[in-house]
Amino acid sequence: MRRSLGERQGIDERVKLRELPRRVEMKVMMENDLDL
Repeated sequence: MRRSLGERQGIDERVKLRELPRRVEMKVMMENDLDL
């Protein structure tokens, strides 16, 4: 059970790391729209 729990956390970490650049991208796009 410990091992599967660790794997679950690893997947969550990867998802967060994948979401972070997307949020930064969205923020940059929104800022660019405001500049225009």
